[in-house]
Amino acid sequence: SWHRHCVGRFGATADTEPNRNFTTTALYAAACVRVAARLDVPAVDIHAAFVEHADGYASLFSDGLHPNAAGNDVIFRAVLGAIDAHFPELGRSYYDGSWHSQLGAPARSKLPMDYPDHKAIDADDFAGTFRRYAEAAAAAHEQQPESECADRA
Repeated sequence: SWHRHCVGRFGATADTEPNRNFTTTALYAAACVRVAARLDVPAVDIHAAFVEHADGYASLFSDGLHPNAAGNDVIFRAVLGAIDAHFPELGRSYYDGSWHSQLGAPARSKLPMDYPDHKAIDADDFAGTFRRYAEAAAAAHEQQPESECADRA
């Protein structure tokens, strides 16, 4: 558990109350949402999304701290929902359903990836991977109608 890790690695005493717990996380998430509201910026309350999940909060973590595949799906859907709600011009209506095309996102996307998807990176040729990605991105950009290119400027 995280508490045992902190005791072993950082010298915390065994009776130290762990700070990565449900209550502390809930307080921290609520504070983040309040600060965002005060600054009039959108916030995604991932903690609330986890708490509201049908299979229960604990089912979304691989080790009590890090989200598992289901937890990452909840995060993805919460962030995508916030984009749809607060920035509809950037939402999924601009995607063709292929979230991971060769360039990381479809060429018409308003949210193109700046770098290759992590799964596409050749560990033996980092520089080549990024060079090929940049070349393909430039070629895709050149193929877009002028009106779409102007939208990105």
